[in-house]
Amino acid sequence: MTARYDRYAERRELVGAGWEPRDAGGTVVWKSPANGYFYPHDLALQLAREQASNDVPKRPGEG
Repeated sequence: MTARYDRYAERRELVGAGWEPRDAGGTVVWKSPANGYFYPHDLALQLAREQASNDVPKRPGEG
């Protein structure tokens, strides 16, 4: 996979999770659907993935 393909896949992942891209002086930042704050791409991706893993229902007996 190329870096360009990775970024495209990451962009689709963020958009699918409800994040909105915005241009900030030639740099794309992402608006969080949870709090409305803007984050750089890599941090937005990390936060979106953490949120997705928190949304997975826990099985009985799990913390």
